[in-house]
Amino acid sequence: MRRLLLDQGLAPSVAALLRADGGDAVHVTEVGLDRAEDAQILHYARQESRICVTLDHDFHAHLALSQSGNPSVVLLRVVGWVRPHRSI
Repeated sequence: MRRLLLDQGLAPSVAALLRADGGDAVHVTEVGLDRAEDAQILHYARQESRICVTLDHDFHAHLALSQSGNPSVVLLRVVGWVRPHRSI
């Protein structure tokens, strides 16, 4: 499995699940980037040779503007997903 950096839109537990399955994944909150700008997250991913996994469409624009070919970014699209109802 590739080295992954999961963006804020994904739950930190996803990184833990991937690690439990033998993967190399960290969540932005685990590396102090929970309040970081997208460009900072991309910089970290580049420095650490990680693929950035996100729900945020802006990451590709940041890559294009930086004229950098890395890091790789995986944009997850969730179609038809409805947030489960939570009772209080």
